[in-house]
Amino acid sequence: MKTRISNTLALIAIALLPAAGHGAMDITRDDNGNVVDVYPWSYQNEEIMWTTTRSSYPHGGKVHGNIKSKLEISDSNWKNSAGHNGANNFVLSQAVLRQDNLPGWYLAFYNARETEYQGGFDNQRYDRQTQRTQLIFGYEHQFARGTLGAEILGGSESLNERWQTRYKLYGTWRIAERLSTFGYLYQDLQHKRSSGADYINDTDVFTTEIEPGIQYIISDDTGVWLRSRYMEGKMERKQWGNINDQEWTTRIGVWHNWDNGLTTTLHSGIGHYRKYNARKDDGEVFQNTRYKYIALGADYPISKRFNIAGEVKGADEKQAGSWVTNGKAINMYYMLSVDFNF
Repeated sequence: MKTRISNTLALIAIALLPAAGHGAMDITRDDNGNVVDVYPWSYQNEEIMWTTTRSSYPHGGKVHGNIKSKLEISDSNWKNSAGHNGANNFVLSQAVLRQDNLPGWYLAFYNARETEYQGGFDNQRYDRQTQRTQLIFGYEHQFARGTLGAEILGGSESLNERWQTRYKLYGTWRIAERLSTFGYLYQDLQHKRSSGADYINDTDVFTTEIEPGIQYIISDDTGVWLRSRYMEGKMERKQWGNINDQEWTTRIGVWHNWDNGLTTTLHSGIGHYRKYNARKDDGEVFQNTRYKYIALGADYPISKRFNIAGEVKGADEKQAGSWVTNGKAINMYYMLSVDFNF
């Protein structure tokens, strides 16, 4: 475990080395050259809005955008226990493509393989592996004080043998000179495409998620933001009752652009996740998790076309439920990515 942490921190430290180039922040300036708005999806930690990342090298020809590869590692260290568990997620390709003759339209895709494991760094046992593939078609309209966009997604997941479809609406709105709001709403359906032996009872999964936020530009180099996310879902089962889950997270963060092109983001938050049997006469709680976290991210241009980014996050969790490990845990998350802008 210590070896993995050291190696990951060393790789992220590479992202902070000086280099020539321009940052990936998408900035709006007024007639006097003052920063009045920063497109929020260009600096925030990626979860659901990565498909709207714009190219920081917009003059690359009729087709432009960015292509990214990244490695994500999550590890849970349970208190009063020598056991670890987690997952390694390798994103082979994550891309957004735009065509100059079709302003506002974009095509995106995502391909990743996640492997779950048990045990420490030197004695891991790999449990399950899943392949995720997604294709996204979207449109984003820019107007004087903001943006408005929509996406349709189609995809698949190998482990649970599901087809996925999702529609999403998102946008930004500049309320005042340096104050803006942003957010997204999506609904997702994962359809069971077969009845595998391990999941013969589970069928379709429906999910709705919304996350509004607000951002204030303190200066041309610094801004703060507040986000609050709410999710609820339902898994249909042929017997034993459907499974419902709910989650909310509230977080606050600050970003800063340094003179050498480096952008850093520090954010922290609290949240609660609950999974339970939907039948009122049952009431079984499968998972009940409360958590708080702090994270530091960095993005640096190593050339006009290449950016390197990293994030380290630590979370303190308290968990109970009939399907999960009960107790407290320290969860760590590490991410390192390289993207090519064209």
